[in-house]
Amino acid sequence: MESSEDFFQPNVGEFETIQQQIDPKDLKRGVILRSTNWLGDIMMTLPGAFQIRKMLPHDTPFYVSCYQHLSPLWQACDWVDQVLTFKKRRFNSTECEEIKALDLDLGIIFPNSLGSSWDYWRNGIRPLVGRRGNFRSLMLKHQLPAYKRKPGKDLFHQVRHYLEISQLFGNRYPSLEYPGLQHNISLKRQESLLRNYDGPMLILAPGAAYGPAKQWPQHYYLKLAQWWQSEVGVAIFVGSGKEKELCQRLSKSCNGSINLAGKTNLSELIWVIQQSNCVVSNDSGVMHLASGCQKNGVAIFGSTDPLATGPIGGKWIVHYLNKKCSPCLKRICPLKENHYNCLKDITVEAVIQDVTKINSLTQSNEKTLNL
Repeated sequence: MESSEDFFQPNVGEFETIQQQIDPKDLKRGVILRSTNWLGDIMMTLPGAFQIRKMLPHDTPFYVSCYQHLSPLWQACDWVDQVLTFKKRRFNSTECEEIKALDLDLGIIFPNSLGSSWDYWRNGIRPLVGRRGNFRSLMLKHQLPAYKRKPGKDLFHQVRHYLEISQLFGNRYPSLEYPGLQHNISLKRQESLLRNYDGPMLILAPGAAYGPAKQWPQHYYLKLAQWWQSEVGVAIFVGSGKEKELCQRLSKSCNGSINLAGKTNLSELIWVIQQSNCVVSNDSGVMHLASGCQKNGVAIFGSTDPLATGPIGGKWIVHYLNKKCSPCLKRICPLKENHYNCLKDITVEAVIQDVTKINSLTQSNEKTLNL
């Protein structure tokens, strides 16, 4: 199947009853959550983190600690009171003092590493809550079993891993709902990025850091951009500095399009995505970021499995052919024949149909909001 008539809905299954271990009323001084370490992973933790925030008393401070370069993601969550950052894998002395000074009631560990628990434990944040595994249970007072999964044979979306932790706080009905990311930038910077362009905007993210087995063919993205430019509005290529040359080459071949790859920081990229009518992306950080902004789009999967890592915010149509060799989870296609056909067989025409559908939905919603 190239395309589904229904919008993608993450499968989290039926939640088992997990006994409440923590009384949120006892958490008056505050709670701190140790963030995961990758952009896409953070996006998949947002529903679980927000559900925990909802269970806490309104006046209980809710903090997050994360890598410095990822702090704009959490700063874009208006339900987080403060974001504390660290520069390297372990906290330095200054970062440790910042943590200790908070004198918090509880630490929540989202990563699977021993070190993430140890950083809180050695700085006096006790008790800790999280999942067992990698010897973390020695420091966790409130805990769930290690999240067991066989990559490529997933039964549920990875968002479930974090949603279940909210049940320890008494959340009986975990939900995928959470507010979209919101960032604003200066008017001067807005004009610099989008040249005061006023019209339907299509975000295109042709890259994927994991490797070519995640990347829809470049010339397919070009054809899609050329169609949008001629029929609808402006095409905007985005990505990291590593995709700058690729996006520049595609943009030059598509007259009137804009290349922002490598030209935006994370806050600015969030703002640009917020302006869009539709996003087309591989299974990448941009896809997760756009869904975190509650934007609508089309996601293209090749070597990976949307059941485990598909978009969880906004309305999305997912293209995944479910070939016999998929999901192989390889960076480079291992086949000698039918090389990358899990991606090549997803046609531009099929994606154009779904982009049209998404754009119509977005415009319909905007008209409703303007009434």
